[in-house]
Amino acid sequence: MTLDPSASVEPSRHPRVALYIHRLQIANPTGVHRYATELATSVAELAHGELDIELCSGRVQEQIESPSPHLRLSHPHAPRRPLHLSWTMFGRPEIERLIGRIDLLHTLLPVFPIRSRAPQVMTIHDLLPIHHREWYPGIHGLAVRRALWQSPTLRAVITPSRTVADDAIRTLGIDPSKVTVVPEGVGDAFT
Repeated sequence: MTLDPSASVEPSRHPRVALYIHRLQIANPTGVHRYATELATSVAELAHGELDIELCSGRVQEQIESPSPHLRLSHPHAPRRPLHLSWTMFGRPEIERLIGRIDLLHTLLPVFPIRSRAPQVMTIHDLLPIHHREWYPGIHGLAVRRALWQSPTLRAVITPSRTVADDAIRTLGIDPSKVTVVPEGVGDAFT
């Protein structure tokens, strides 16, 4: 299944869940990129058509094939870098203006704060951008820190370990009842 990045997403009668990663296609995918595609694929397959699950990333030049027939790919109708800068500096536009109505937004990697009317979930993999500011200089560091500092206002936060959960609660002031530890698994290819 391929989706033209400029194509609009058709309306659905099922709740629409967008899982957002800042940049899906890169030459050497990282562990976070594997997490994003594996999680989105698994959730889409487990939803059994009860939810419309889509993996959303910054707009790209070339078409990308979906890793699963159950998973839609979409891209906001805006150039990736200016959009991310606008989210970081001005907190707008709302993502719904770019991809249509959504019922839940899950940010898979907090690289910048995303504004949405929908309830939001964020996966926080670590707090290195806060604890080691020198590793994240300039606008990139500012964007990541702003994303992390918005986490107490979100509906839920997912962390891969109890250590990261405790750090996020202590450092960011997140309500402990909003934090869930979900260890990152091993893909079928490695078992």
